[in-house]
Amino acid sequence: MPEGRPTWRTSSYTGTETCIEVASDTPGCVMVRDTKRRAGDTIVVGRSAWSSFVEYSKACPSAGPPQRSQQPAGGAC
Repeated sequence: MPEGRPTWRTSSYTGTETCIEVASDTPGCVMVRDTKRRAGDTIVVGRSAWSSFVEYSKACPSAGPPQRSQQPAGGAC
C-alpha cells in the first residue's frame, strides 16, 4: 500500500447508505475499502483499471455486476 495518509471519500450517490470509500489522492493507484470495516482490508488498483471500471459503471448504471455467463464482450452493456 502507498505511504502517507490517503484522503477517503464516499460517493454522493450513496446518501446515508454508504458502502465503500475511495482514496484517489495517492500516486499511481486508487484504494477502495468497506465503510463499515475501515480497519479491514483495502483493495489497491492502478489508475487505468479504476478508470475503466468507472467508465463501465457510467455506461451500464442499472446493469449491476455482470454474472459469469453474462459478462459483456468488449465492454458493451
